[in-house]
Amino acid sequence: MIEPEIVKILASKAADICFDELSAHLNDEDRARRDGDRGSLVRLTGEFHLHLVRLTGNQVLIRLMTELQALVCLAILLYANGDDGCPVQEHRRIVTAIKKQDGASAANLMLSHLEHIERDLKLDEKPVLHISEALTWLGQREASLARS
Repeated sequence: MIEPEIVKILASKAADICFDELSAHLNDEDRARRDGDRGSLVRLTGEFHLHLVRLTGNQVLIRLMTELQALVCLAILLYANGDDGCPVQEHRRIVTAIKKQDGASAANLMLSHLEHIERDLKLDEKPVLHISEALTWLGQREASLARS
């Protein structure tokens, strides 16, 4: 998995990172969760991972994570039983560890986060959404990414 390594890298250069955009994004996640907007929440929680990789400045990783994020978000929409894209505060805990320059904790938190998402996917069960709804969501995601 590459994301635990990404957060280690970010923690090592946290003093040079501006976290304002990432903090605003976490607030957007909180708002979508409060409003019960599952589609937006799944999109936003996926975009969190893109925000992290963009902070590395590594274009290869950015392209890779952009594609991976779309696939994981579609899987979550179709096969996750939970009401949200990921548990409350997991992303904030990761960011806090990065800000504290604690790469080991950030990596462990990210690994736990990814394992939680994997456990929530019920790939052997009937999808919770019809594929047409998921494809509509994917179109909205692409429009959102084009704006950012």
